Amino acid sequence: MNQTRAFLLFAWLMVATLLWMEWGKEQAAPATPATTATTMGAQGDSTVPSAMSVPSAPPAGATPAVPQT
Repeated sequence: MNQTRAFLLFAWLMVATLLWMEWGKEQAAPATPATTATTMGAQGDSTVPSAMSVPSAPPAGATPAVPQT
């Protein structure tokens, strides 16, 4: 009986440790995709243009500037 109790206690500790490790991975997961996407964009592997490479459009109500001669 005493050996069974020790085995069950050891098994419970192992399961608790594995659950804690997986929980730690899950909590750290949201931070990694953002850095991966940033590095992919910097390397040019991404097909989505970055905000820096897209020229900005003038506001809808603005009139175009006329060059003075």
